[in-house]
Amino acid sequence: MTEPVEFDIINSPIDGRNLIEAGAGTGKTYTISRIFLRLLLERQLEISSILVVTFTEAATEELRRRIRIILQEAKYAFETLNTGDKLIKVLLARCEKKRSLDIINASLRDFDTVAIYTIHGFCSSILRKNAFECNQTFDAEVITDQSGLFEEIADDFWRKNFPCASQLFVTFVLKKKLTPQKLFHILRPFCTLQPKLATPLPLPVDTSTLESDFIDSVNKAAGVWNKSGIDIEAILLSGNLDGRKYNVNTIKPLFTELDHLFKSSTPSPLLFTKFENFTASSVSAATKKNKPCPSHDFFDLCEELLKSASALADAFNAKILRLQSEFLSYSKKELANRKEKQNVLYFDDLLHNVYKALTDNKNDCRLADETRREFKAALIDEFQDTDPIQYGIFNTIFNAGSTLFLIGDPKQAIYGFRG
Repeated sequence: MTEPVEFDIINSPIDGRNLIEAGAGTGKTYTISRIFLRLLLERQLEISSILVVTFTEAATEELRRRIRIILQEAKYAFETLNTGDKLIKVLLARCEKKRSLDIINASLRDFDTVAIYTIHGFCSSILRKNAFECNQTFDAEVITDQSGLFEEIADDFWRKNFPCASQLFVTFVLKKKLTPQKLFHILRPFCTLQPKLATPLPLPVDTSTLESDFIDSVNKAAGVWNKSGIDIEAILLSGNLDGRKYNVNTIKPLFTELDHLFKSSTPSPLLFTKFENFTASSVSAATKKNKPCPSHDFFDLCEELLKSASALADAFNAKILRLQSEFLSYSKKELANRKEKQNVLYFDDLLHNVYKALTDNKNDCRLADETRREFKAALIDEFQDTDPIQYGIFNTIFNAGSTLFLIGDPKQAIYGFRG
């Protein structure tokens, strides 16, 4: 790797590949506009053959404004031979004046053809101009929000999978507040169709036996509670147990919770808080010193119920994980299918479609060759915010031998947290 050197706006070469690290307030827009001017006058490129890509629409407008201003300043300088700008002063001495003035006038006259884009705007332009090579329709609509499609897909996935599920599982899912909307929001960050995103699918989970064991445990404990509830209450409030854990204020509300659990037609394995207070192990651990440990079949049954509920909850959680993975695969396919049917593209699709077309061997890089012929030089602003797909596009088009300037500040990278 070449050792970094300080960039000289006047004398640094303006060919080949160049990576310019420019922090905030160091004049990036100033630098880009002057590299642009040098490419026009020293390389004698047409204004439409210099590509400038930046991050936002506002930035494109600012670059457009600054490049027009530097062209107007250069026009005045070459007409009057007078300027206070250091670069333009050098260009006056370095470049043939009539030819340069002709280039500047042509550039101002044809300024509407200047190629200053956001990355999505650039990809949209490529797709529009090379629809056949990109396997793209000519009239696809670009949408700015695809959340509506995701919500439809989440609803359809829910309707497809949950009507056949057991009532216990549905109750468990609803108690965890996993609605179609929640499913969509949890997985939304992973649904941007990264081309090589690995999505391992957990093994299927059969919960039928665990569900039967759980219901059996509930019924056994409920039978004893219905028959001996008064006796059990008396034991727990006898004074033989730790009063911090077993007192009227803490235990009485739990008796109500027990009633609700045992009367429910579809009890949830997500047992209520402090259910463990009714287990034999909890009662034993809370027995006061020199006091007999209370015993009752109900406590042993609650111990078994807690174990079966925990096992079933773990299995249901694994089942949910499987469903989430299935939803991710389902949503990828469905999103692509629905957008194709509706003839719409989202911003990410612009990037992926161009990347696919550029890296598809069947195209034999014709798209890259055509784009290189159109743009003799490229300046990529805010390069620190370029993700691997975007870099792959620029790297493929502007390969070795091309004129490419990558300009950015790594300290300001919004993708820094992604490594």
